[in-house]
Amino acid sequence: MKTMTFFLILFFTSLFTAQAEVCSATSSINMPASTPTARFEFTPDDLIVMDKKTGLTWARCQWGHDWNPGTSSCVKNSSDTVTWKQALIAVKDANTEYYGKTGWRLPNIKELSSIVEYKCFEPAINNEVFPGTRSGSFWSNTYVTIAGNNGIRVLIFGTGEMSTVAEDEQSYLRLVKDTPPQTNQ
Repeated sequence: MKTMTFFLILFFTSLFTAQAEVCSATSSINMPASTPTARFEFTPDDLIVMDKKTGLTWARCQWGHDWNPGTSSCVKNSSDTVTWKQALIAVKDANTEYYGKTGWRLPNIKELSSIVEYKCFEPAINNEVFPGTRSGSFWSNTYVTIAGNNGIRVLIFGTGEMSTVAEDEQSYLRLVKDTPPQTNQ
């Protein structure tokens, strides 16, 4: 019985590990994709995507990563976790023409959860649309007070769950805009 249990654990662990490495909205898990790739419109340079369902425009790479057109991937270029106050400064810096655009901001927790891909885990995101996304927590602009304690809502892309953390914690950052991208550049 112990041998059978060991093999079942080994089998399911390898199955889920493999899924985590290759998951996209077209993965083989038998459920509809929550963020199918067809829901997103890519700019000609592939730097940003517009979510046709929500009308939001997202940076494909998380903050601290750059798009590499040669490998169609996001490559780390600097520290990729920041405190909430550093995230606010990053937004200000981004609005001096990040990816040739202005109007970037932190998403609210509802917007951030709109890009969770429930077919995937570690990370719970469509990695065709958002390649290289870390599984950790991502900042939102949703500030909350719970039982007298202030905190910021984060989305943990490992599982797609929300949590609340202190402002001085380190989290990842993905920027969003309200306006659709201009495709004539």
